[in-house]
Amino acid sequence: KIRETARLISQNKKVCILVSSGLGIISDDEKLAQAVANLAMLTGMVGRKGSGIGFLGEKCNSQGTLDMGALPHLLPGFEEVSDEKARNAFEEAWKTSIPSQPGQSALEMFEGAEKGSINALYLVGENPVVSYPDTAQTIKALESLDFLVVQDLFLTPTAKCADVVLPAASFAEKSGTYTNFERRVQKLNCGLNRLEGVKTDLEIFGELSLKMGYEMNTSTPDEVMKEIGTLVPLYTEVNYSRLGEEGIVWGSPNGEKLSKVKARFIPVESDEAMLEPDKEYPLLLLVGSVLFHSGSLSTKSPELDQVGPGGWVAMSLEDARDYQLTDDQPVFVRSKRGEIALKVKINKKQTKGTVFIPYHFESQPVNTLTSKDLRPTFVEIRKG
Repeated sequence: KIRETARLISQNKKVCILVSSGLGIISDDEKLAQAVANLAMLTGMVGRKGSGIGFLGEKCNSQGTLDMGALPHLLPGFEEVSDEKARNAFEEAWKTSIPSQPGQSALEMFEGAEKGSINALYLVGENPVVSYPDTAQTIKALESLDFLVVQDLFLTPTAKCADVVLPAASFAEKSGTYTNFERRVQKLNCGLNRLEGVKTDLEIFGELSLKMGYEMNTSTPDEVMKEIGTLVPLYTEVNYSRLGEEGIVWGSPNGEKLSKVKARFIPVESDEAMLEPDKEYPLLLLVGSVLFHSGSLSTKSPELDQVGPGGWVAMSLEDARDYQLTDDQPVFVRSKRGEIALKVKINKKQTKGTVFIPYHFESQPVNTLTSKDLRPTFVEIRKG
């Protein structure tokens, strides 16, 4: 299949590869990206007009968060924190010092909380009790903290663990921008009046910063975008007032190449032993999102709940026959870490030997089954 795909790509002039953020196995995202990049270079796609790779982040602003440095080793604009020249530009603008060493990933922070090396966390728009692997360990890490602040729309299971909850405005109650995988910066206009006491994320950050002795120079989306355009070369052409209905694609407004740096192939090795099931847990568990839901926001919608009510376990037709299961039949799904009750959903497209469970639903916490060690999870299914 890989050779056939490579031939198809090389035989066509304009090819776009769209890659989802993982295939349901939490350890495969980086390797998947590297493998696709290798394939694109091997077939001559890279740098070819009308061709490219699109990595689809799970959320509508995943690209925007990466652009703004939401990775442990990066500054806004994909500059390395170890780059003294890049750091100096931000330090001069912000009148403060920036660490030269990379920070920690989300999973590393939770590991640090559990071990006691991190005493406080400030979570913004994140619900790790539901969405992170190994729910029990996540809760243990949060309970180990001296102080937890959660900034979110709803009192999520994570927010219920917090010492302080800061109610934040939803996307419909504020203005700003979203950047999609195409790198298109799109304007978001406020459509609803906020409830009393609810502030936007920008307002909360500004007020907290002021109380901590630092006055931010940006209090509106327009001011934020002007600062971004000044400090991030990729966003130089992006002007908030000119975004209009179509938005602006950053970095390459005239279609010129973004980089002249030579690409390199990265060997991608798969650990076959990790994908070997055992007799007690024969089915590979895939965890991910579904079309109608995105977590705590969408599950509060009665309309979306009608088309996507609750969780389920998707099985192949062959596995359903082997287990003598039918659609909507109650079952228990068990791993080495836990067990949850679900209903079966037979899916003809599901690969034999695998099952899929969405992670959105608090009442069916699939991550009680998974582990943070980045190894695939195997499960067994029995009738309920």
